[in-house]
Amino acid sequence: MLKRSKVTTKKGSAVSSQPEGPRRRSEFDEMVDKCLSATSPVRFLKAKEKAREAEGERENGTSMDLITLGVVDADKISKYELTVEDGRRLAKDYSRILMRKHRARQAAE
Repeated sequence: MLKRSKVTTKKGSAVSSQPEGPRRRSEFDEMVDKCLSATSPVRFLKAKEKAREAEGERENGTSMDLITLGVVDADKISKYELTVEDGRRLAKDYSRILMRKHRARQAAE
């Protein structure tokens, strides 16, 4: 026979006069606000790494693409408008090409 534990409850006890709902709610809201407004962690970089990263940012800031340099005219570049069917067809063809390469690689082994 199974033994079952019996949960006892106090009969006739009044509901507690201290409402913990609003206090609990504010703590929860506070925690949610902290999580949502948390800053991203800062990476620790050594002096050399900081200098290298600053140099990279300087180079990226000065580099321009061909259109802004005036080498290529933006109007002459053709615009591609792909439909869903075009995308599926391209994905299917690319999958076939990848499988051919994979089979060739396996056959070579």
